[in-house]
Amino acid sequence: MKTARYRYSNYLAWFVFSVFTLNTLHAFATPAKNDRLTLPDTQVSLESDKGMTYLAESINDDYFILKNHFETQSHGTYCGVATSVAVINSLTNSKQVDQNSYFKPGVKASSLVKRSGMSLSQLSNHFHIHKMKTKVVDGNKISLKDFRQLAIDNFKNPDNFLVINYYRKSVNQIGGGHISPLVAYHEKSDSILVMDTASYKYPPTWIKTESLWKAAATTGSDGNFRGIVEIFK
Repeated sequence: MKTARYRYSNYLAWFVFSVFTLNTLHAFATPAKNDRLTLPDTQVSLESDKGMTYLAESINDDYFILKNHFETQSHGTYCGVATSVAVINSLTNSKQVDQNSYFKPGVKASSLVKRSGMSLSQLSNHFHIHKMKTKVVDGNKISLKDFRQLAIDNFKNPDNFLVINYYRKSVNQIGGGHISPLVAYHEKSDSILVMDTASYKYPPTWIKTESLWKAAATTGSDGNFRGIVEIFK
């Protein structure tokens, strides 16, 4: 009887410890919204009254499509993965892929993406593997005027989407290279809405067009320029 009671006591202690450990790990893996970083003064959160006013006044067709398929990245370096999943599912209006099934043959292995993320060219190539067409523009090969117009034209067309690969520090945010969808343009403030896939870190954010343009004209760890990708079926 004592042996059975001892085993039960050990099992209960193990169970409690396991639940505590899993909850602790989950808390570290998925920070709450109130743990988000502070935005620079020049940027506006979509979740604020001002941000929602911007949205109402903006060219925003892409926002209302992509928001239904938006996903927060499930790993610290999965910004390109989460972005691709949101865009593919938006273009097909279905749950065609998730952040696990995204890794088809030919796509950079998940273990490598977890280690080093993905470059602009890899991002584009992965869209091709998923039967999408792309147009890549290196950040150093487009003027501010053309960058702005490309965004405006894209946001008016629900049959394509625009993704940016940019350097966070260039827009005074904490972090390095990042990938996220662009979904709306507000003319009065000359700002573009970035649907930040690291939503536990920053909210969807209105960032000045010139700042984004400069942040895309930076080089990644591979020595190549970041930039933008237009995606369509």
